[in-house]
Amino acid sequence: MSVSLSQSHSVVDSKKPPGQNRPGGRTERSRIAVAEAVLAFLHRGVGDFSVDDIAEASGIHRTTIYRRWPTRALLVEEALTLHKVAIKYPDSGSWQKDIKLLAKEMASFALEPLEITCTAIVVSEPKSAISKVLTDHW
Repeated sequence: MSVSLSQSHSVVDSKKPPGQNRPGGRTERSRIAVAEAVLAFLHRGVGDFSVDDIAEASGIHRTTIYRRWPTRALLVEEALTLHKVAIKYPDSGSWQKDIKLLAKEMASFALEPLEITCTAIVVSEPKSAISKVLTDHW
């Protein structure tokens, strides 16, 4: 890592990866637009999207996407930063009732369109980088 002093004597990291130099602003808007586009494809059951698909859906130039997310696995990993789903663990005081409620909660989670697509990817491509990203996220 190379560090240099700017005119105002603050430390500036000149070796950060593309898209990491300006937190917030345009960089953050691009990150969110790309992540939301990937999630939209997964939600529609499309797991084999291309960078061109994401560029068109997000409005972010494909060169930017290739520079920041050179693989589909990295695109999915970025999208999962916005995908926050929590399974509620019931506590009714009755073990039997809690197990039934938890089973219903898990079934509801598993039947979400995005989760169905992600599960299909893991099952159909178990050794792929995208499957690793998905299983690590779960």
